[in-house]
Amino acid sequence: GNPVKWTMPGTEGNYQITANLIVPASTHFSGVGKGTILTTTDAVGITNMVVVNGDSITISDMKLVLGAGAGDAGSRPNVIYASSRTNILLENLWLYGDNTVDDGVRDRQNGIYFTTTTDSKITNNRIENNKVSGINLDAASDYNTISGNICTNCGGDGIEVRDSDYNIVVSNHCYANTNGIDNYTGSDYNTYDSNVCSGNTSGGIHLSSGTTNEVVGNTLNANAVGINPCGAVYTNITGNFCYNNSGHGIQLNGDYNTVTGNIVWSDGSTHAAIYVSGSDYSVVSGNSCFGTGGGISCSNITNTTITGNLCMGGVGIKLSGSNHNTITGNTCSDSPGGSGIIIQESHYNTVSGNTCENNAAEGIYIYRSSYNTVSGNTSTGNPEGIYVYGTSGKEANYNLVTSNSIRDNTYNIDISGGAFANHNRIIDNEVSGGTYDVYDAGTDTEFNEVFVDVPAPDGNIGTHVAKVLTDGSDITVRFDVLIPMEFQVLVSANIVIVPGGTGNLRRNVNTNFGKICADEAYSTTTDTIAVGVVAVTQNELECLDIAAALDGIAGGDMVGVEFIRSAIHADDTVDANCYLIGFRLEYQ
Repeated sequence: GNPVKWTMPGTEGNYQITANLIVPASTHFSGVGKGTILTTTDAVGITNMVVVNGDSITISDMKLVLGAGAGDAGSRPNVIYASSRTNILLENLWLYGDNTVDDGVRDRQNGIYFTTTTDSKITNNRIENNKVSGINLDAASDYNTISGNICTNCGGDGIEVRDSDYNIVVSNHCYANTNGIDNYTGSDYNTYDSNVCSGNTSGGIHLSSGTTNEVVGNTLNANAVGINPCGAVYTNITGNFCYNNSGHGIQLNGDYNTVTGNIVWSDGSTHAAIYVSGSDYSVVSGNSCFGTGGGISCSNITNTTITGNLCMGGVGIKLSGSNHNTITGNTCSDSPGGSGIIIQESHYNTVSGNTCENNAAEGIYIYRSSYNTVSGNTSTGNPEGIYVYGTSGKEANYNLVTSNSIRDNTYNIDISGGAFANHNRIIDNEVSGGTYDVYDAGTDTEFNEVFVDVPAPDGNIGTHVAKVLTDGSDITVRFDVLIPMEFQVLVSANIVIVPGGTGNLRRNVNTNFGKICADEAYSTTTDTIAVGVVAVTQNELECLDIAAALDGIAGGDMVGVEFIRSAIHADDTVDANCYLIGFRLEYQ
């Protein structure tokens, strides 16, 4: 019942194998080091070089080499093969496969192939030059530990886990394979920890499917993609270091995944440090994204949270075709060629509590997107602080921009697109230090507003139909406006009238403004503006722009308004009655 220790004779040597080497149960099959070399010939009939033919077997301390062309076409050998076994230990081996021919069958031509083999360890081995994979766990090979191995120059994966669960893959180095590590069909609850995957032609770590796998503390460099959970769900990707990969650092295609605390560099203009596509209900948090590529780029995602990330170098965070997501608490800064945050053709998203500063383009850019909320952000030192822009067929409508701190940008707030940027609400923002504080080239943009009803001739206020200006009469209407304490920037100021007829409003309708104390005379800063000839249509609301007269007002000022309508003047072509409605002030 005790294990049999089977040690190769001598200290070193090269031993020729002409048939399958069968290792029975409870055997310790050991050389005296990697100078003990077993080599197959090219003889036919070898289906696996070493066959694990029982449980509780140890194979260690030797080099196993498949000779070129070993075995028969269609049944080329694995170096070590175990099926339906348990408690196997493979350690301190050097396995060199045959990469000269290809049977095209994935369960052959591997360095180590386990099928339905459990509770085993593969540790501290060098495995190279296999046509398929270095280590291949297949078909419910569960609860195994793969640690400290070097897997290189394999046509498939360095380490492949397929239809197998609860395995630990830790501290391996996989380089110059197709994928470094591949979590394949239906493999769940596996842990990939502290591995180094470099120079692989596809992914460093690739999860083509599976649920509840852990990818923690790995280093991924010089692969096509660093980490790619393509279709995997509930994956935890934490504390990895991705750099110098030719594609995306982390490419996420699956739902309910978590990407947190990773450090990722991206140096390609078309690639991102973290790229999320077709993913719902995921969390991207606490990552540091550097390099000239994009920081976090998202396409066609929903209900995903992007929070607490640092993005420096490329475009910070970009949503494209993505709805109902939250971008909060991120820092997006110092992009030499891009924006802090871009919401592109994406709707119903929340952008809150982010810091976007010193970028080459916009701090926050709402592009052809509607019904988004942009609140509580800080945007400083950018050409555009917050920019809302719509185009024909792809409007930017009904966005809410509120309670942001927008300072020292060339354009602090910019609404553009004319008829394609409608009904955006820009309220309660802190705006200062810009060359242009608020630029509104949208339609029906709503700002903070003060509206003062004008008293009717009988002294009543709020009638909204007070016919205070009539043909052949001289009438002066005087009222006072208290400027709100939170006032920072004047957006517009208008006298609001409704004409009583069609034609021209008289050119000698003047408006006097002055900073005053209530019921006192105008100060010396009183301005007078001649409205001039204004074409009007009966019963249509007209807003006469008198913003220039309010230059220099501040929060808490009392402004006196005096609207004078004289009798008919010889220069008027048509004498149009008008109903004075009120005074409207828009501000930030």
